[in-house]
Amino acid sequence: MKKRVFAITALLLLIPLLFSCFTQKPADTQAKTEAAAADTLPTSPVTEPVTEHTAEESADTSSEIPAVSSADPVVNGSVLLNATTVMVYGKCEKDCVINVYNGEQSFTVTPDGDNFCFAAQVKTDEETVITVKAKMEGCAESAGVTVTAQGDGGTKDSGLTVSYGSRVFEKKVLADLYGANAFTEKELAAMKKLAKSRVSNARKASGKNTGIIYAIAPCPLSVYDEELTESMRSHIENRSARLKQTAAALSDVDGVTFIDLTDILVSNKDKGKLYYKLDSHWTELGAYFGYKAIMDCISEKFPSAAPHPLSDYKIKYVAVDDTDMNVYSGVGTGEMYEDAPFLRARFVEQTPYGKSKDQTARIWDYVNKYFRTASKTSTGDASKPSAVLLMDSFGLNAVSFLAESFNVLAVQPVWYYNADYGLIAEVEADYVIEILEERDLGVLLSGT
Repeated sequence: MKKRVFAITALLLLIPLLFSCFTQKPADTQAKTEAAAADTLPTSPVTEPVTEHTAEESADTSSEIPAVSSADPVVNGSVLLNATTVMVYGKCEKDCVINVYNGEQSFTVTPDGDNFCFAAQVKTDEETVITVKAKMEGCAESAGVTVTAQGDGGTKDSGLTVSYGSRVFEKKVLADLYGANAFTEKELAAMKKLAKSRVSNARKASGKNTGIIYAIAPCPLSVYDEELTESMRSHIENRSARLKQTAAALSDVDGVTFIDLTDILVSNKDKGKLYYKLDSHWTELGAYFGYKAIMDCISEKFPSAAPHPLSDYKIKYVAVDDTDMNVYSGVGTGEMYEDAPFLRARFVEQTPYGKSKDQTARIWDYVNKYFRTASKTSTGDASKPSAVLLMDSFGLNAVSFLAESFNVLAVQPVWYYNADYGLIAEVEADYVIEILEERDLGVLLSGT
């Protein structure tokens, strides 16, 4: 009896094994089946939606997963940059790239990282149909939007160009980037002589051991190197040659401190947008890091002038359309926007610069308000130094930060950096600060 039970039990255990042997496909047959199935899959990228399924639904694999296409961009229009180049511009979804097709030519541009606007320049001598497509990671490229553009064969030249990052900027800044405009030895000697004269004249006026600080902001493409086109890269001979030359020439002039802001801006570009993409100036966030570099230097002698940390400010991004590149390109306001950071102090400000700053995207309203004449303000803290700030429109965004770090700050708007020594005498300036962008280094060869 025990033998019979044992035999029956063994037979029951063998049945599933025998069944699987008859039903399982050989390994090579299964591989061929999978390969054949792979040949039928779509070649364009697909995105599989993540959803929850019941066990019964998961078992049903007969339905195909459709390819998910990126949404088409919106092309707002195009403008002629010069006789043979047009700029196509518009808006797209977040986290996509824009592919531009012009006949057999094609290239990719990256939209503005905040407001998702894009700009691309296209060479076109004759009437050309340009196709603009969007591509999101993991999705198929969009069907595309077409726009017809044509050069006029004339002499129009806006002086503008566009980077891979949809940055619209003046072509003249490329000379600094390429290093094609290096100073001559004669010019450097003249610059050095003039710097010595400025220090001497400032000290006579103030009756103090006044120091001159040159703070130079680099070309935005030196900060955002990843935006350079291949053509731009091929023309670089000695990047930022004039900036390097100026730093070397002024490094041994008594009373002069030269601050190249490139490193601090590059190391902090992950904090937010430091330069506008549709304007030739740095943003308030970029200006903050310029201020920090200046005050870090001054606070070595005047600890009370140490800069406020970034955490002392609330950063708010606002959509801006009244930018100079919109004006220069002919696009105008209301068609191309970008989000720009505006900083508001979390502490009680002692000077009117920050207090009266309009909470508005109309940046030029603020420029015009404070750029007509010299102004002076005080924190009332005698432990802090006093200074005169010489700046053109580029330096404007740094004023509200700097004012809070000085006992007295006099702001002198200038275009050719002719210092008002009467103003230096009036505030008994410990420092004369000059904020320049790299493209304007030539003004150090002029002025008094």
